[in-house]
Amino acid sequence: MRSLKLLACFLIITTAHAQRPVQISNKGQFQFNSGFEPLVVDSILYFSAFSNNNGWQAYSFDGDGIRTISGFSTKYQEKNREESECGGGVLSQLARFNHSLVAHVSGKTVENGIYRVEDGRLVRLVNKVERCSPPVEVNGDLYVEGVVTEGDVEYKRAIVIHSDWTSTRGGKTRLTKSGIATEACVLGISVFGSLDGKLARWGDDGFAVMQSDYIHVQNLFTFENRLFFSAIKSGDQQMQLHSFDIDGNFISHGNIFPGQNMLNPHDVLVTPDAAYFVADPDKKGLRMYKLGNDSIEEIVIMAAKSGFRDFQGMAFLRNQVFVCVSGVRGPVYDLFQYDGKTYLERNPEYFQNIRGVTVLKDKIVFLATELGNEAIYISEPVLPPQIENDTFKIYDFYRNGDVVGTVQATDPTGRIRYHIISGDDNKTFEIDYFNGEIRVSDRNGVRNHTDQPYYLTVKAENRDGASSNAVIVVNIHKAKVMDTKGLRETLMFFPVLSKRHTLSTKKIANGQTVQVFNDDFQMVDELVVKNKEIVIGEYPIGIYFLNVHNGENLYQKMVIE
Repeated sequence: MRSLKLLACFLIITTAHAQRPVQISNKGQFQFNSGFEPLVVDSILYFSAFSNNNGWQAYSFDGDGIRTISGFSTKYQEKNREESECGGGVLSQLARFNHSLVAHVSGKTVENGIYRVEDGRLVRLVNKVERCSPPVEVNGDLYVEGVVTEGDVEYKRAIVIHSDWTSTRGGKTRLTKSGIATEACVLGISVFGSLDGKLARWGDDGFAVMQSDYIHVQNLFTFENRLFFSAIKSGDQQMQLHSFDIDGNFISHGNIFPGQNMLNPHDVLVTPDAAYFVADPDKKGLRMYKLGNDSIEEIVIMAAKSGFRDFQGMAFLRNQVFVCVSGVRGPVYDLFQYDGKTYLERNPEYFQNIRGVTVLKDKIVFLATELGNEAIYISEPVLPPQIENDTFKIYDFYRNGDVVGTVQATDPTGRIRYHIISGDDNKTFEIDYFNGEIRVSDRNGVRNHTDQPYYLTVKAENRDGASSNAVIVVNIHKAKVMDTKGLRETLMFFPVLSKRHTLSTKKIANGQTVQVFNDDFQMVDELVVKNKEIVIGEYPIGIYFLNVHNGENLYQKMVIE
């Protein structure tokens, strides 16, 4: 990625047919801190909250009910293992590791430290850690910088937690005003962070500041083998977007966003194909941007051209981006669903606030305030069908009605409708509206197109109107002439009387290709053995040869009368 282009995409808001979000905690049951950040690990949602009965406590939600996390803490020693009862506390710096939740836990009834959750209980991994940096995983180990206190003196030390839940600790370094890293990110096998507003790299004693020209470093994220961050470069006065690759080659993208002012790390969402972030380029309103392979695209909601008033996070589910903003309809908060073309309004109610947007089992979970009471809600979004890109091989002898292949798509609603929307201007193909089967509709378009493939864009749409596209490549090969060298006749196939146009075999393996030639030795079809059978086509009257290459050049004569 050597250069980036700025594009703009204006989006129309449409209303999706969504059910009202379901409340999963009672109003007023919990109080949440301003940094409510739930995390899902193996289909379980973890969070911490305050209640009048239990104080601060850790909780889990698996879709059926909210459960309290408590139990014992474990301190690993060289020769034995000590266990002590403890209560819950405040979860922070949550991370997924080794199919478990790992987090820093603090509270009046628990010893501050780094814990994991096992069978609904807290298990202590590293004790006496007052606070820590965001944990990151590299090559099966979890790296975190922790603060420990001895007397009145604070120290920081590097901690590496291994997959067997043992840990390695580096030497202690007296804590300075720089503190510990506030962000952490992995590029290749190296860990980088933001320490005292400067770029830092992990070493034997934790993070150490790198020599660079950047200050106020924040918003670290990795995309397409580059580490992106926002910062002010020496000699500049504005916050800009920068990046560097694994070899340390820096690029400044500042010319794209004059006056760029990105916000905080939670305003970045990285997906397999793009990275989304929020910025305030002219300090007149927040805007959303999409970082692709070679461009940055501004996503503009038509109802909020001047930007949002506030932004409270994003989540990604089945190629859909869910973004929470306020200012589209005044001070209320709305949850929108972005499918790459349009925004769907997901929140028909008026919430005073929405936070902690995340994904749990194909549903969206968030914390919202309604009529002054906070509660956790779960919303079932209108998701598009899952459709697979595919490649089909056909020959130039294909006739009208011959099957090219079937597009594979699935959807929870059970109803999918298929359309070819581009790549076939001459209508060479047609697709079955109900089952996705593609057939030849104009054989001339097949005969005259052997020099390059067709790239069909197929849309799959469900009953809710949500859709997704796939690219179907159709390669057209020229018909072969039968190879007669070493040809040996043998009986391979026999008619199946109960099935029309079906021949069975005991000699030929499943998956074997069977080519069909006419009496001029011109290829007219290609079949594949499935379940020890082949299904022949509707051929004109005449003599045909079934030809198999399986180490030998075998053939069997077939007569169509």
